[in-house]
Amino acid sequence: GTVIECCPTSNLRIGGVPDAKHHPIHRFLASSVNLCLCTDDPGTLDITLASEIEWVLRHTSHTPKSLSQRLGNPRRFQLGK
Repeated sequence: GTVIECCPTSNLRIGGVPDAKHHPIHRFLASSVNLCLCTDDPGTLDITLASEIEWVLRHTSHTPKSLSQRLGNPRRFQLGK
């Protein structure tokens, strides 16, 4: 199936979205779409997966447990599976 890779910090830094309130991750999390959180370019943007997860927790109503349940194991989306 289709999977959306979401890089919240990168999206904001490059101007893809105006602010956290208007980030499409809110719609993605509220829907049943398959979703993975990603870092985009950690070397250039100084972003880690942990910091992206923290961003989502700060800017949504999710708890660590509910976010983990919503996202599940991203390895299920590996190519060739």
